[in-house]
Amino acid sequence: MRLIDRILFEKVAPLQIRYLARQDFSRAGTLVRALLGQMDADFVIGPPLTLHMVNPELMAGVWSGARECVAAGREGRPLREVVSAVISRMNACPYCYDIHTSMLHSFGESDLARAVWRGESLPDPKMEAIAQWAAATLSPDAGILAAPPFTRAEAPAIIGIAVGFHYLNRVVNVFLDASPVPLKGQGPLKEKLIALSGKILRPRLAAQNPQPGQFLIPPAGRLPPEFSWARGDANIAGGFQRFAATAEAAGEESVDPAVRDVILRYLAQWRGEAPGLGRAWLEAAVEPLDASLQPAGRLALLAAIAPYQVDAELVAAFRRRQPGDRDLVNTVAWACYSTARRISSWLNAL
Repeated sequence: MRLIDRILFEKVAPLQIRYLARQDFSRAGTLVRALLGQMDADFVIGPPLTLHMVNPELMAGVWSGARECVAAGREGRPLREVVSAVISRMNACPYCYDIHTSMLHSFGESDLARAVWRGESLPDPKMEAIAQWAAATLSPDAGILAAPPFTRAEAPAIIGIAVGFHYLNRVVNVFLDASPVPLKGQGPLKEKLIALSGKILRPRLAAQNPQPGQFLIPPAGRLPPEFSWARGDANIAGGFQRFAATAEAAGEESVDPAVRDVILRYLAQWRGEAPGLGRAWLEAAVEPLDASLQPAGRLALLAAIAPYQVDAELVAAFRRRQPGDRDLVNTVAWACYSTARRISSWLNAL
């Protein structure tokens, strides 16, 4: 199984990444090698994480937050996978939706996986209530956000997984193929493949029990106030502190201050709504920018609000001024992080 794992996660999975140079794990630097080793031991070496490799510190920050919410500790894993899948379905991210539905099969929760896959009510009332909460996280005025169906002690893990997937779904929709399962839609054959892929992963996930708080980079900066829900769990707070610091650093490195200002102004008045048809809204938003900065503004704002609309033409226009993969990943990551931070600001009811 370990050989099959390595072929799948180190050779086949990277082929699903678009717009970036082919990844070569054998030439990775010290920090990336340490990250890959920890991912391999604690979770999987997945493209949603490894696509950040061109900026090792950013990859470490993203992994720090994801590890604490997705992988660390075995208690509550099925619930975490439900929240991941619900958020991914809402964000139209079939890649993440398929993977995290399949992981319910990995944990022996086949009935729960089928209910999630088919959009049916979940058998456990509390889990169903939390799924409804997750589905409302793009609706800041929803009553369920003001009175969430979980305790203050449960909040860091549940809100963390939701906020984390609002980030990851956006990055994935820009850089990855539609799904790791080579079938479109949600027909019965694909449902069987989802179940099979989960069962293939079952021995790996069953053998793992990652301990919280094993960070590979030191903390930097402060936990942003939008992530104050994390303070009830020092390890989750530490993960999001590292995620925030590295994402902000990526933006400072690669995103012009004028572009950052346009994106943050747009997000400050955004309330989770989908953009209108066409791209008139996008052109109106980037119009104040100098013409040389407008391609970066378009890429960043689409990544933040409608990442499924990013295409090769948009990426090529961005590369005319900033040709490197690192600038491309930094720009998309910062924009997606900024959206996740905005969403997080209305999830602090407890």
